[in-house]
Amino acid sequence: MASPADVAEKAVAARKAGKHVLSVGYVTFDLETPGMCSRFARQCTEGAHGLHDFESRLFGATAIQTEAILKAAGKAVATPVRGDLVCLNRSSGKNGHIAVWLGGGLVAENTISGSRGDPRAPGTKITPLSAIGAQRVTGYYRPFSLVDESVPADEFTADLAWANAQGIVHDTDGQSEVRLSRLCAILNRLYAKITSGV
Repeated sequence: MASPADVAEKAVAARKAGKHVLSVGYVTFDLETPGMCSRFARQCTEGAHGLHDFESRLFGATAIQTEAILKAAGKAVATPVRGDLVCLNRSSGKNGHIAVWLGGGLVAENTISGSRGDPRAPGTKITPLSAIGAQRVTGYYRPFSLVDESVPADEFTADLAWANAQGIVHDTDGQSEVRLSRLCAILNRLYAKITSGV
């Protein structure tokens, strides 16, 4: 499973390469339209977890709404790790702001600002948190576990080895865009059918 930070970095890299849209799993990013921070955070999270667009109910239309939902759901964390969400809703206007924590003092964001980040133009970018203002942080949140705990690693390894032997797995870029537990469930169903002779 990818981290929301990995997905965010992939989106920024695609924008810097001149792409206007990017599909990751079941979500499609608009890389250039600015001011869509909550959508960007949602899509990074959903893309990392193999969810469809709007499948998660933990995100609102604005950063302020999203933070209220995450807080009510008990998703706040005291110390952020790579892939968590950072809300910057202090002195952020009526809609607020939210970004993906990359670690090392950096965030990935979608913003109307053209005076910070890389690339500089408004849209999807990587920005030092200090350029936004650490005093604006109102909380860090982890919508889902950053490790898929539903399937043991050894079970996944065995299923993946079997799928490779059967020629079922074909992954052109070397990174699965399917949530780990879903891939294992698919492989287990296929294995049951083949071994039962159905």
